[in-house]
Amino acid sequence: MAKTYYSVLTTYGSQLFANAMTNRQAVNIAHFAVGDGNGRAVQPDSTRTSLVREVHKASISAVSRDPRNNRQVIFELTLPENVGGFWIREMGIFDNAGRLVAIANCPDTYKPRLEEGSGKIQVLRMILLVSSSDAVTLKVDDTVIFVTRGQFTPKTITANSINGFDDTGHSHAIDTATTSRKGITQLTNDTGLDSEVLALTAKAGKSIAQSVAQLQVNTNNALNQKVNKTDISNAVNSTSQTTVASSQAVKTAYDLANSKYTAQDASPTQKGLVQLANNLTTDDATKALTAAQGKALKDKIDGLEIGGRNLIKNSRLLNGTNHWTVIGGQDLRNGIAVLKSLDTSTEWWWRQSFNLPEKQYTFSAEVKPERTAFYIHLQNGERWLNFYARNLTPGVWQKISITFVSAVRQITFVNPGEGLVELQNPMLVEGNRAMTWAPAPEDAEDYNRQNYVAKSGDTMTGILNINHAASYLRGKNNDVDDWFVGRVRDNDNDVALVSYQYSTGVHLKADRVESNKPIYHGANKVFDEGNLLPVKQINLRSHIPNTQIEYQNATPTELPMGSYIGFTTNAQLSGNGVFSGWGFVSKTDNTQAFRQAVNFDRHFAQWGNNASGWGSVHEYFMLRPRLEVSNLNDVTMCGVYSQVANVNAQPNLNYPAQEAGTLLVTPSAYGYQQEYTTFYSNKKFVRGREGNRWLPWKQIDGADWSEVRNKPTTASGLGINDFDNRVTALFTYQKIGNFEIRKYPDGTMIQTYFYDVNDLKEWIEKQFTWAVAFADKPMVIPKVEHTYGINSDVGSAIMRKSTNAVCYYKLYEHNSENQGDCRVQFLGVGRWK
Repeated sequence: MAKTYYSVLTTYGSQLFANAMTNRQAVNIAHFAVGDGNGRAVQPDSTRTSLVREVHKASISAVSRDPRNNRQVIFELTLPENVGGFWIREMGIFDNAGRLVAIANCPDTYKPRLEEGSGKIQVLRMILLVSSSDAVTLKVDDTVIFVTRGQFTPKTITANSINGFDDTGHSHAIDTATTSRKGITQLTNDTGLDSEVLALTAKAGKSIAQSVAQLQVNTNNALNQKVNKTDISNAVNSTSQTTVASSQAVKTAYDLANSKYTAQDASPTQKGLVQLANNLTTDDATKALTAAQGKALKDKIDGLEIGGRNLIKNSRLLNGTNHWTVIGGQDLRNGIAVLKSLDTSTEWWWRQSFNLPEKQYTFSAEVKPERTAFYIHLQNGERWLNFYARNLTPGVWQKISITFVSAVRQITFVNPGEGLVELQNPMLVEGNRAMTWAPAPEDAEDYNRQNYVAKSGDTMTGILNINHAASYLRGKNNDVDDWFVGRVRDNDNDVALVSYQYSTGVHLKADRVESNKPIYHGANKVFDEGNLLPVKQINLRSHIPNTQIEYQNATPTELPMGSYIGFTTNAQLSGNGVFSGWGFVSKTDNTQAFRQAVNFDRHFAQWGNNASGWGSVHEYFMLRPRLEVSNLNDVTMCGVYSQVANVNAQPNLNYPAQEAGTLLVTPSAYGYQQEYTTFYSNKKFVRGREGNRWLPWKQIDGADWSEVRNKPTTASGLGINDFDNRVTALFTYQKIGNFEIRKYPDGTMIQTYFYDVNDLKEWIEKQFTWAVAFADKPMVIPKVEHTYGINSDVGSAIMRKSTNAVCYYKLYEHNSENQGDCRVQFLGVGRWK
């Protein structure tokens, strides 16, 4: 009998597992979804990429290998009591890329929700047979874990327990104890065995203790026996091993030792016994320091910076290249000199002159070498000397020091024949120890005067860096805390901005930004009842994190997921000029990317052509401003224009008639063409372009058209006696709810749909199903009317995943969070055959 309910891998899932087995890479299964099959039973189909109709999706609740077949992987989804209100007829699991891996059907099951009066926790399982369950890696939400009573019931462990699984998946074996591991062991009373797997009982231990006690008694008795008199000797120089020294021999040896040395306390003037002191505070001249205190004293001495002033002037090039002779080139970065030494064919020399006598000097600096060495070239008045620092780590900044004894006339930084070297903070001091960098005194005086901020009445123009665990700034007003910005605690990286006067604070944490007050962008609240709005408002010229790519210029692959809206001073979509305006970018995956740009009265849209490029730019057909006194020869932007005053419709402004009306500008050869309709006489005129000039106006319904001058003017003149019936049969019209459907003889179908809503606060993906499905995907033009009292920017964006039957879209608004009563309208133009 054929199975009614079963699961299958999708085509994508089969390929995914095959690649995983071949490349030894794990498959990442992340989500479990259920659907209602759109009200009908579902047969699993390996070609599907989604459920028939998904009603709930969540992270996988639990996963396990089947204890009876480790090639079978069991996936579970737990539906809590507060989730429900739908039927379950199909199930699917998805990888971390959101793609369907496997699909299954199941008996019709209704999952109620608590509001319906019944609540239950329901667990759904899907079992997959794979070549190796090691190929599956899972992300499991472990906040809710369900186990069966069999899995939860403890198992009795005995000496006969073996490794394995029972039907509940319970493993229950403990290893036998050995000398190298813990485990189950057997006891014995026998103290004569040499087994390494048996353990002695307390009874056996007592027996051993009694035997040891008896042995001690026997030993003491033997030691207490008197020695024979013949075995006692008075000699103090005997080497015998069978005699015992008498008291006389011991007394003689003691007297000899006492006469050799008489113990006495040591002092600065005589040798003797010494007492150790483990501190550095005593002034007792008869005590000696311990080794520990000697080391502590050495560490303190090592910590002393024995040296003097920095003898290198302008060591950070704060005053250009003063005091330096530069040969070859120079490179300054962020106010710190970076001295380069290149290969010997293009050496950069940095040299400074001195007149220092022969002494011990220490040169130190921070260097970043390409290789492993650095040296200074020193002129002592008689010859050039080279002093090296070797065994350096290439490619990282490190501090080096070179101590030497010499007179100093010139010091030159040049390459050591081992590649480029970057150097900063050079310092030359008298003495044998490198010191923390400081400028020469004359440099410090100028530097302090130019670069330090006075305690009061001064202005800081540079960057303030606080290098401290408790890095913060606190403002006070009359000794009362006013504001605070900085780290909250020394032991974490949280940063806070606080106004004590207003009791307002923003807390920057690793995974969120917390605020105790509502946050606004201009007049618009960024948070709505605690939930961050789904569309992020940013500067579209800003960089995508960790890249140098701007949102506007990024390819679909480079764009981050989500929807972003913001202002850009140089918005540009492929194929159009540069202009300023608002932009909208949205991405659901690498092939579902969309962007719009709005500039005054022009509106452009562009879909992602593929993962690395964008398709053609489309301009929305828009209502344009009133013409007023515009010359029609200059009106070339596509759209619908209005002329509301007869007095403005003048021949010198190239109007075809001196009458108010409507101008329609559409794309055409040589760019565009115009159509003008008068409002009262209902006359219609058209004209096009040839090259760079306008052609004359033609009246469509007048004698200008020789093509229609001699044509019959009635249906009967054309030999059609049932004209009305024949025309009526060719055109159909239906009204279904808020839908109106019009079908035309050439196969064209036009549908309109509208609904009313208060405010556009739900900026989420929406959809509706056309009353009559188109033969293929139609062109959809959205429009939003609102009752907000001031100029506002509202609209709707049609999503590319729309089909011939379903339209997916998002609403948006920019100025106010309350647009009042709105009517959302859609015009679909396509084909019915």
